[in-house]
Amino acid sequence: MSVEIPSASPHSVDAPRPRVPRSVGLDLLRIVAALWVVGFHWSYLTRTLPDWLYEFLREGYLGVDMFFMLSGAVIIHTAVGRTWNEFARSRFLRLFPVYVLASALVVVVLVISGQAAPQAEDWLALIGLQFWTGGQPFIFAAWTLAYEVGFYVLVAVLILASPRGLTAARIRVACLIFLLVWLLASATSFAPLQFVTLGIFGPMFVFGVLLGTSSSLAALRANLPVMIVAAALTFQSLLLRTAGLEWSETRRLVTAALILVVCAAVILGASLRAQPTRLPARVVGFVTLVSLMTYPIYLLHNDFGLGITGLLLDRGASVWVAYLVGGGLVLAISWASVRFIEPWARGRLRALFGWSAPGRAGGASG
Repeated sequence: MSVEIPSASPHSVDAPRPRVPRSVGLDLLRIVAALWVVGFHWSYLTRTLPDWLYEFLREGYLGVDMFFMLSGAVIIHTAVGRTWNEFARSRFLRLFPVYVLASALVVVVLVISGQAAPQAEDWLALIGLQFWTGGQPFIFAAWTLAYEVGFYVLVAVLILASPRGLTAARIRVACLIFLLVWLLASATSFAPLQFVTLGIFGPMFVFGVLLGTSSSLAALRANLPVMIVAAALTFQSLLLRTAGLEWSETRRLVTAALILVVCAAVILGASLRAQPTRLPARVVGFVTLVSLMTYPIYLLHNDFGLGITGLLLDRGASVWVAYLVGGGLVLAISWASVRFIEPWARGRLRALFGWSAPGRAGGASG
């Protein structure tokens, strides 16, 4: 993911854009975070797991926090060299098709299981409008998309405020301003301000941005003062995320520190590493494919995967058979989504809205 943020680059639709190669390290971290979240939800189906594994999986909801740090590191690179509407289109085409597919599949499970049929207003959840109308999504895990989209809006605003192009200095100043506003929001009860600053997760995105833009030792030194503040606030947010659990203070401190250090090491290592990976192309291709599958897996694993599993259990299937069938369907649909459904849907949406194909072949998009 190593890329040098240009000192200045005018926005132009036809201007060539730098390639941002994928990082195997970031892809692996994304896969680990996704599996941790899946394990968190699925571990409640059975208590036959070893105690140490069950306790580890109980912490799996913190994989979401890892995703947010990764998102900050990766998404800022997709914004470089793009106009705000190009950036917005790229994010829409990444999130929307999979969200609609996953929501439709959850509706199918609800109908098969005989649960209450969706009401008229519920259908807004199929296209994501419930985030803005106060409704509930069909997909429980989709609550994180509200924060992701909020971060994308902030990045789009930053692009608009940088008519001569995003630079490392502008990004760093924007991060500092955001953290100051976030501290102000935390000290007040003004809900709109807390919403704009992404609540408890705001510092995680910023920490990721600063790590992701530290693509040289000089950039790292320049980012370090703001990065230290972002790291401290991220650490505090991680502690708050574990406050409701019956853990010792030591366990909470160690868990938060490990997540922070692991994410920082992987992201910073990917940012500073200038040489491409020496792993075999097949290995890199497999890791890339699984990494791309993490988004549909995340949306499908709970309501759809566990829904299928529950239907099988109700019909007398063993826990492990239900696991295998439910998990197998989630993996199969996620693979088909990445290989066939998403490319087809993006092509149709571009044709529908008259959007041109992207002018940059980048691999770091999340």
